[in-house]
Amino acid sequence: ADIADYGRSPEEAEANFFAAALLMSKPLIAPGLSKRDPEFKVVEELAREFSVTRTAAARRMVDLSKHAVMLVSSNGQEVNWCARSASARSVFVAPGSPIPLHSVTAECVARGARASEPEAVDPAIWFPDLQVSDDFELFEEMRYSSTYRAALTLLWLPGLS
Repeated sequence: ADIADYGRSPEEAEANFFAAALLMSKPLIAPGLSKRDPEFKVVEELAREFSVTRTAAARRMVDLSKHAVMLVSSNGQEVNWCARSASARSVFVAPGSPIPLHSVTAECVARGARASEPEAVDPAIWFPDLQVSDDFELFEEMRYSSTYRAALTLLWLPGLS
């Protein structure tokens, strides 16, 4: 239950942070991250290389990324927790808030898809109050686990980096 409720379990958060720092040390990961887009392809490579879960690898990628990127955990309809890179501190998706209706995540979960490719989406879908220019981009990518009945969503805002 603590894993599914990561945002409300300080003990689980502390244990995960310690394990990530131990298993996926910054000197081994950080140099390569700055040269790559924050995508699940990178997350899945990290998970395989370091023998950790997709969630742990995604959290670590977000924590160490120079890009403005967020990881949102949800049940497909409602946000469980959100993690942000330092460059994405100006945006937030609140736990308990609904997954936006026209998001890639909502549409994939509704049709039973387990994964999506990175897709450019209207920033207003996730951040309706964010004031940005017309050429501002937001990329969304999702993975769904039927085992945990949870979706992980990467949101990358290259204009904030």
